[in-house]
Amino acid sequence: MTEPKLFLATKAIIVHNGKILLLKESKKYTDGTNAGRYDFPGGRLKPGERYDDALLREVREETGLDVEISNTLCVNEWRPTVRDEHWHIVGVSFCAAQKPIRLP
Repeated sequence: MTEPKLFLATKAIIVHNGKILLLKESKKYTDGTNAGRYDFPGGRLKPGERYDDALLREVREETGLDVEISNTLCVNEWRPTVRDEHWHIVGVSFCAAQKPIRLP
């Protein structure tokens, strides 16, 4: 058996006015197996990237929001099979809040 591909990932749990932000996965994500599922904004780290920098980048790319990270919530791992490849993903989830909008 081949070694699984290792990925580092990060997710943001963003709470605003008592509501939690979830995104609906599209069919274009990986192989479409997650299409229609809901997940927190986030994604994989680029080589050499810090978790907090990756989280800010991914949230901005996926939602257009600028957030402030408050604290680490949990670390988890999962081992999905994607397009017949075995992956090993280690993820760190953070609590975050939308930055206040400052008017000129």
